Amino acid sequence: MNKKQFVFLILIVVGLGVILFFTFTHFKLEKEKMLENASDNKKMEELTRKEKEEREKNRKQEEGQRKVNLLLENLQNTKKVVLGQYDSSGEITSVSTQYKYTKIKEIAEESIIQEIIGCFKDSTWQEGRNDDFIGKLWQFYDGEDKLILEYEGHALITQEQNLAIYIQENMKNRLYSYFN
Repeated sequence: MNKKQFVFLILIVVGLGVILFFTFTHFKLEKEKMLENASDNKKMEELTRKEKEEREKNRKQEEGQRKVNLLLENLQNTKKVVLGQYDSSGEITSVSTQYKYTKIKEIAEESIIQEIIGCFKDSTWQEGRNDDFIGKLWQFYDGEDKLILEYEGHALITQEQNLAIYIQENMKNRLYSYFN
């Protein structure tokens, strides 16, 4: 091999080496960009999922509160409230459960009925249900002696639905005081 061929061979090897170096560098940068984009996409998906969950939670809350407000509007037709205490041999059976209650009081005085209904005015819907059994029942009847709804310490109950609600502690205590 003469000098020209040898120099030419070295130039080819150096040229190929430079091309390979820049090619691998380029692909390495592209791989880093792809990993970075994948990480960004994952973060965006996580944010989107959280936003969807938050929207769904808000939608459930609004829908539940709308149902509670509708039931509370129906309470305005109340002409009689029956208070019951848990007793396995009682004559009143709750709409949603098989618990039996004994009638403690029957309230027909309009002002007291409005006070009892007023205890529910700021109640809010809550998802799920607190199952701490308290053994007390409030039944609300209209003028035709038809049951409008029940409240058993945790939920507003009708034949069709059972809506768990939260009532402020002072209002709950006021409701319990009608049993005394």
